[in-house]
Amino acid sequence: MMDKIAIDRIVVAALGRVKGILEAFPLTDSDRRHLRAIEEDAEKRSLMGLGKVVNTGVKEVLSCDLAYGALNNMDFEWSCNANLTLKKGEETVGEEIHDLVRIAELSTQKNVWFMHRNFVVYKDRVSFPQDIMNKICHFEIPGLPATWCSLEDRDTRVESLVYANPATPADIYLKETYFQGRDERGMGTILVGVRLLNEKLMISKAGKGEDSGMSTKTKENLRQALAGESQAYFRYLGFAEKADQEGFPGVARLFRATARSEMSHALSHQKALGAIQDTKTNLEEAIKGETHEFKTMYPAMVKEAVEEQEIEARHSLEYAMSMEMIHAKLFKKALENPEANPETIYFVCPLCGYTVADKPPKKCPYCGVDEKKFADVT
Repeated sequence: MMDKIAIDRIVVAALGRVKGILEAFPLTDSDRRHLRAIEEDAEKRSLMGLGKVVNTGVKEVLSCDLAYGALNNMDFEWSCNANLTLKKGEETVGEEIHDLVRIAELSTQKNVWFMHRNFVVYKDRVSFPQDIMNKICHFEIPGLPATWCSLEDRDTRVESLVYANPATPADIYLKETYFQGRDERGMGTILVGVRLLNEKLMISKAGKGEDSGMSTKTKENLRQALAGESQAYFRYLGFAEKADQEGFPGVARLFRATARSEMSHALSHQKALGAIQDTKTNLEEAIKGETHEFKTMYPAMVKEAVEEQEIEARHSLEYAMSMEMIHAKLFKKALENPEANPETIYFVCPLCGYTVADKPPKKCPYCGVDEKKFADVT
């Protein structure tokens, strides 16, 4: 049995040693499913419907025992293997070539047509471009052996590593979800898959993650229960605040006590799902979630609220969107050095949720609440 968390650390460290790779993260099961759906949609839209591009490489990576996303820059050295091929059934009738000697040899052959300076089509094997437009042929982006990645751990029993180049929508999703939206010139992403050598993954109790052996039905039941308990917790806190305003302190205390009970249920369900892992992984997961919210989720919601002229909803959503950006920065700073400033006190605005370390401002910069109303978290 092999421990998933231990393997993840080994693989991420190995990827980090590769020239041109800036960051790497293990993909969750849900993100693997989402990326698969993104690629399927990109395949349908490829070549504006006039042809077909199949990213078999991404499919291969996402079907591996483990999968990782990596952010790379222009220093990353791509393999000499073909990153794009033209297939007629199983036969290769065109391919990308990086070997300059091979390109020079082919340039003298009559049955070869250079579609691009390093992409050749073998004219005796295909009717070009008719076979593409009639979808007899298709372009294929294959998975490539990740020979440039070396795992410096003899106990990690790996059969092979493969990597693939995701479609543009998947690249954008990876950058926003895992890499804080970094998209400087020359930056891209790759997906890396690991096939284990006849081994089963052991999901440690400290952090089982989404890959636990729990049955699908039970896992879904726990997720629904977690959502229900989480909603009840906040709903009861709201009820308690209203009871205080209406002069029913006993009822308010009952709501708060019940809310605390619901919170303990939610935490228990999270642990059973393996959603609570080691602190570093939890910080990474928090950064990913907050970044998705302020970059993708809330902007779309705010846009719809504006279109429907729902002013109160718009303000609520805009406050949350601004705060998620601050949360992501705080989590990222903590991830850089989790042991720093153990005595830090955080202050939270009760109206908009603005969060700040060490000392509250005289007035909240987002909603104007006075510093005396900030709640301190020690």
